Amino acid sequence: MNKETRPIQHFGARSHWGRTGPRPARRLHRSFPATAVEVTAFLSDFILRTGAWTADRARLDDAELVLAEILNNIVEHGSTGPDTMVEITLVFDATRIRAEVVDNGAALPLACLLDSGLPRMEPGIRNLPEGGFGWFMIHQIAGDIAYEHVGGQNRLIFSIPL
Repeated sequence: MNKETRPIQHFGARSHWGRTGPRPARRLHRSFPATAVEVTAFLSDFILRTGAWTADRARLDDAELVLAEILNNIVEHGSTGPDTMVEITLVFDATRIRAEVVDNGAALPLACLLDSGLPRMEPGIRNLPEGGFGWFMIHQIAGDIAYEHVGGQNRLIFSIPL
């Protein structure tokens, strides 16, 4: 994790993941309010638009799971009200999906970024935890996870292998 303060860089025409040369052919970018309805609409659009971009449907399902967990966490835990916005950029290349998620909600607790495994589970169905599985799944599927909170904005970057 980089604690250096710097402006958030969006992956646009001038910069795309540090590569030079032509822009990747497959890119999805959206900005929307941090609501459950908008997250559902984005995930539907993600599946419709990207289904033909890879032959490995299982990996695309993994990507949808990670995106759903991250976006729902923003809605449920990070949203500070109706002005909370999400901006997401996905870049598909031959080997992976690279993602940048930016929002102006509450800062992400740094403990989420640690791959601390599954939550503690006590015997008995009544003792099962309600949460704590989301970031475990994210860490199992995604890599290159980086986060910074600068100028009131969260910026989460990660990649998912194809």
